[in-house]
Amino acid sequence: MNFARLIDESCQGAPSSTALIIGDEQISYGELGAQIGCVASSLRRLGVQPGDRLALLMPNSFEYLVSYYALLRVGAVAVPLNPLLREPEVRYILEDCQASGLIFHQEFASIVEALRAHLSSLHHAILVGDEGQAATLTFNDLLQTGDQESFTVDSADQDLATLIYTSGMTGDPKGAMLSHRGLTASAQATIEGFRFKSTDCIIGVLPFAHIFGKNLLVQAALVAGASVVVMARFESTLVVEAIERWKATALSGVPLMLIALSNALEAQPKDISTLRKCMVGGTTVPMEVVRRFEGLFSNCEVVEAYGISENSGIVTLNPLGGGHREHSAGLPLGLNEVRVVDDQGQDVPQGLPGEIAIRGPQLLLAYWGMPEATAGAVRDGWLFTGDIGYLDEDGYLFLIDRKKDIIITSGYNVYPKEVENVLYGHPDVEAAAVIGQPDDARGEWVKAVIVLKEGATVTEDKMKEYCAGQLAAYKTPRLIEFVDDLPRTASGKILKRALRVDSEKPETSNP
Repeated sequence: MNFARLIDESCQGAPSSTALIIGDEQISYGELGAQIGCVASSLRRLGVQPGDRLALLMPNSFEYLVSYYALLRVGAVAVPLNPLLREPEVRYILEDCQASGLIFHQEFASIVEALRAHLSSLHHAILVGDEGQAATLTFNDLLQTGDQESFTVDSADQDLATLIYTSGMTGDPKGAMLSHRGLTASAQATIEGFRFKSTDCIIGVLPFAHIFGKNLLVQAALVAGASVVVMARFESTLVVEAIERWKATALSGVPLMLIALSNALEAQPKDISTLRKCMVGGTTVPMEVVRRFEGLFSNCEVVEAYGISENSGIVTLNPLGGGHREHSAGLPLGLNEVRVVDDQGQDVPQGLPGEIAIRGPQLLLAYWGMPEATAGAVRDGWLFTGDIGYLDEDGYLFLIDRKKDIIITSGYNVYPKEVENVLYGHPDVEAAAVIGQPDDARGEWVKAVIVLKEGATVTEDKMKEYCAGQLAAYKTPRLIEFVDDLPRTASGKILKRALRVDSEKPETSNP
């Protein structure tokens, strides 16, 4: 079934209910459905066919959601692009998937001008915003010439719905091919696990181009008939104000966002009593961050989730309202299955770390145009994620780290998360990341990059002393760097590969 039919059902089932809140404007489900229909009919008249790839390059917006679901409705493949990408990065993705069209915000007009000179396959450039030379037509043209048709292509479950390009941390970005079945299973699992109701109001602030931004809360919320407050970018003060103004009940984010929201609420208290649940993921979650957030947002329960692009979103979720297990990413959600395996692909005993492998209906079809990468990652129906974790006796998943983030010093394995959890327990630490510093003799040293809270004056020696009291000597950071901020991805995760660039030159130490 075409996933767009689930959105159609919400629009037809409660046309007067509020679907989207953008600034001061409230858009009903009936209006949303009509706009999707207009854009879909215009795309069909332009010659967009089932299977055609069209990319989206814009911040979170009404136009983004309408364009995305209009593309799915006509059977085309939506290719979300991270708005932080540079022109060569955008060009690589468009060339790789042979995109025939691009719907873009006016702030990216100069990038699109450069792209059109090199991409012969790019037949349609549709501008969101003012007129510009890069556009053959505008998004408003699609709305005005469309006829609000209700026609939806009858896609098969395994038909390609969207291409989500991974970050390319180990080479060129890979396009994860997600099916209509995968999107449907992901939305249904999230609705069940996060207990979505039509009366919920969600803050949609994570980037829609990211799997955690749209495929988790926002997409599930629209299928459930809930309201979504669409925010173009994360600004902690504005998010807190939106929670108060719109009486938001649910939020999703990453640990750094929880830190910023806690700071904002402390600085300027608001009535945030309606916020009941917050899903946090994207990376391992320090418990000190969770405890502080729940202490300030006193009616809100924070639950950890584990999800990846290749699984159309969520894999596991810590249960809401009972059964929550501290430090855990929870239990498999929906029809997802989880194993923890050794380097030979064999299950490891409970409580012992290994690589996380997953399977289920949400799993990607393949990596676009990369059969070798697909064969390397998916074996016997199981996706080997590259994440390290363990399962307890009740099947709860505990994340340890990314396989490639493990630090090996003098033959010992050090998991950065363990060191980071200790650092977050220090009262002067605002944020921290732990990486390996190359060393000729030991392979790597443990290095901590730390953002201190405003007014903090702790020294490097005192921080090392604090860590040494809680960690084995080989885990204790030998190098500590204090910085004003940490590099982040569009979704707010700490970008460790950018930190490693500054640590590429090996140090020479005495063995």
